[in-house]
Amino acid sequence: MKNRNAVAALALAAIFGMSALTGATSASADTTSPAAAGTRAVGASTTAVDAAAQTDSNSPDCIVCGVPVKKAVKLSGPVLISKKFVRYLTGAWARSTGYAWSSSTTVSASIDSSVGMSAAGASSNIGVSASVTKSYSITVNIAASSTRYSKLGLASNFNRYYVKSAYFQDGKQLAGSSWSYGYLYAPTKDQFLIVYYQ
Repeated sequence: MKNRNAVAALALAAIFGMSALTGATSASADTTSPAAAGTRAVGASTTAVDAAAQTDSNSPDCIVCGVPVKKAVKLSGPVLISKKFVRYLTGAWARSTGYAWSSSTTVSASIDSSVGMSAAGASSNIGVSASVTKSYSITVNIAASSTRYSKLGLASNFNRYYVKSAYFQDGKQLAGSSWSYGYLYAPTKDQFLIVYYQ
């Protein structure tokens, strides 16, 4: 009888020991410290950042990655174009005796669409200004004829360049990339306030 009781006691001890171990394992699996959770979150976000960086490095804007970029080359110029119209500075056509102007004016470069790239990009390639701003320290008064409809407008002198563009990769023209041709108009510092009549 004593032997039977001893065996039963050992069996119970073994069962309780297994339950304790299982509970401990479950607790350790279900319990996560804030520090550990934070570490996993940072790791996940870092992976996302790495993926984004890889995507950016393969984008067409990444010049250092050896991706083809369009580049302009000057063929001739400059040729001075005097007082080329830029835009109107007033709204509707009106019979006015004159106009007053005191705000700064900005003239940007322009380029023929046939070149296939932005005026700013082409200007940077050939080393000219993409825009010029003129400030007025005093108000400028410009007379106009009230017998005709008029608007105040802005004109500027431009340097015209004949350019060509093609795709380049690692400093060399990309195989199969043909040249595109057209004119780039780069503004000078000379700007004019002009009354235009209808």
